[in-house]
Amino acid sequence: MNDKERTDYKREYNKDTYKTVKVYIREEEYPAIIEHMKTRGYTKLSGYIKDLITKDMKTES
Repeated sequence: MNDKERTDYKREYNKDTYKTVKVYIREEEYPAIIEHMKTRGYTKLSGYIKDLITKDMKTES
């Protein structure tokens, strides 16, 4: 499998497996959010958001 085929496969897999969610954050708020996320030990905003949602869902049940 060459690089293009591998990339195409990954793109198709992600399209079939994941749902993309767009979040709008004001430009002036973004740096503070990223800094806070990093102090919590996260390196990716998506992981931080997913963990926040998971924790929120657990408190609801």
